[in-house]
Amino acid sequence: MPNIKYLNLKGAQVNRDGLVTLLRGCKDLVLLDARDCYGFDENDDEISKLESHISKFMCEGSEFPEFLRGMDNFVLPVDGYSFHLHVEETWDEMLNYLSNAFNDLGDEE
Repeated sequence: MPNIKYLNLKGAQVNRDGLVTLLRGCKDLVLLDARDCYGFDENDDEISKLESHISKFMCEGSEFPEFLRGMDNFVLPVDGYSFHLHVEETWDEMLNYLSNAFNDLGDEE
């Protein structure tokens, strides 16, 4: 995935460390849509510096609420349901999941 050029994460749960890892490792990104994400702040100074090589980087509306800082995980109610967000989810797990999903798509063809 380090050669990926276009990535849409709009509305996803993206922790700050995962996004920093993505920005450091994916130097060929041309477009990254991370608008309205939950898990990092749109005005993060480090993220702003790391995204400077991306032609089209969007992260408006992304936030990480202050009351959740320092927590390893938390539960958020959504329309009567709850889901568990693992803030410490490793980047390798996410990459493996994406890689498997892409492989599954290739097998269908």
